[in-house]
Amino acid sequence: MFDRKKELDSKSVNSLVSALEQNNLPGFDYVEFKQSMVAIDAMNLDTETSVKSAFATAATMGLTKAKLVDSARHYIKVLNNEKDQFDLALRGQVKKKIESKKDQVNQLKSLIKQYHDQIKQLQSEIDKSERIIANADEDMQAAKNRIDETKDKFENAYNNIVGEIKSDIDLFKELL
Repeated sequence: MFDRKKELDSKSVNSLVSALEQNNLPGFDYVEFKQSMVAIDAMNLDTETSVKSAFATAATMGLTKAKLVDSARHYIKVLNNEKDQFDLALRGQVKKKIESKKDQVNQLKSLIKQYHDQIKQLQSEIDKSERIIANADEDMQAAKNRIDETKDKFENAYNNIVGEIKSDIDLFKELL
């Protein structure tokens, strides 16, 4: 339903579109109008003709310009809610996968300091703890990279879809 030429992350797009479908208002509104526009666009008509053709059909089902714009704004609110939920989950992942590793590293560094203060027989424990720290740094970086990549993909998809809806609203205001 949204521009596939932008090479958006399909998982993020599917998540956002699913939220739109789950919160689809009854009757013919922005979602159905957008689907009509996509179908008409497949006929390679210019944008103005596509929009006006889709609106002419939609108007026979009771859609008004005001209802179209209001419902598009409703879907932006739905997407904003999805983004808020995503951001909350993302913060949880950061806390779970990075901050807990930082705590683990800090505890192990303290343990290493204690080992250095003890007698020579504790040297094997120090070496063991240093290996855990080395792995923790790699794990934290890998987790951070995955989280950052997921965040970037979602925000790219979110920004593109919201931008497209806003462009549609501007287009509706201009042409209808």
